[in-house]
Amino acid sequence: MKTIWEIDKLLGLKKTGDYRYEGTLCTGEFEAMGDYGRGILYVIIQSNEDSSFCPMSISTIDDGVWTVNGVLKKENTEKLANEFIEKFGNVLPSEHVLNEFLRNYKLFGLYTG
Repeated sequence: MKTIWEIDKLLGLKKTGDYRYEGTLCTGEFEAMGDYGRGILYVIIQSNEDSSFCPMSISTIDDGVWTVNGVLKKENTEKLANEFIEKFGNVLPSEHVLNEFLRNYKLFGLYTG
């Protein structure tokens, strides 16, 4: 059995590739979509400068996704991820606060189902 502190170490955004961060975060005040009462959601931040992927997504384990629109350039990916980690840690803010943060990068997110 894992202690709460061991589980907490598993949470958070981690660099998983060039221009890509992903991880499980606490739902916190993010109510734009449900989390099946589990209190966690999966987050991906990635450059989409050379692809058709969205630059950020928040999702449940099986369905439902909140996607970010806009282009996240490679040189801004690490900056955005680090600022996100510094500002929010392992807990998602409300949709409004998150969109205010993303506006600095000319990005905007919404629930897309």
